[in-house]
Amino acid sequence: MKEEGARVSNTNDGIEVLDLSSPLPVKQVLNEDEENKKEVVGPLANVTDVFTAFGRTPKVLALRWCGVLCAMVSGSVYPIMAFYFSKSFEKLGAASDGADFLSDITDMVIVFIILGAVGFVFLVCQSACLEIAASESTADYKMQWFDALLRQDMAYYDIKDVSAQATVVSASAAKYKK
Repeated sequence: MKEEGARVSNTNDGIEVLDLSSPLPVKQVLNEDEENKKEVVGPLANVTDVFTAFGRTPKVLALRWCGVLCAMVSGSVYPIMAFYFSKSFEKLGAASDGADFLSDITDMVIVFIILGAVGFVFLVCQSACLEIAASESTADYKMQWFDALLRQDMAYYDIKDVSAQATVVSASAAKYKK
């Protein structure tokens, strides 16, 4: 069961095998209680690994920061809107006889239109920036995988099913993009 470049340790769920031959260790739990069923858990990445491993261009970095800033602005629109919504009850509860009533209602409508427009613009910018950054990072992920595939020895293609790996990479790229 112990392979070259592997470290074995016992856990409560079974025997844990870490493959140390790859850059990111793949953990396999061999559970003897459940009819020798193998459960393969892929390598888990940190948040920093996700954002620094792929799409390391200045364009992607700028798009990510722009998306985050737009998200902050669009997220702050709703508390401001709630504040003005509470103020609108004060204005609507006032006497409707005065000449200021119509101007107060007009001001309130203008504020809500401006807040809605600002929220819409920044939400669109947030979505566009983060979607473009995700697409660029996914393309970089696929290119790095293909570069790694081209570096392999010819014997690798006899042992491994490359077309099945390509399917896995495409599915992983879709998850990474999300």
